Amino acid sequence: MPDRSDPIEIRLSSDQLRALDAWRVKHRESAATREDAVRHLVQKALSQELQLSLSAGNRPIDEGLRPDQLTSENDD
Repeated sequence: MPDRSDPIEIRLSSDQLRALDAWRVKHRESAATREDAVRHLVQKALSQELQLSLSAGNRPIDEGLRPDQLTSENDD
């Protein structure tokens, strides 16, 4: 089953939009649109946060199973 995505709406100031567009110019291959740029930057920030957490000795958060993954076979 493919990952589900939920649309979100955010407001950015004109300064933030200018900075985002300037970043896109430098990263056209991975960020053709503003939406692509936001996705890329969010993923990068989350990956860096996870790496920092792991390097500090913290274990990744176990989010368990999604409802569609629950079966009698994995019922403990």
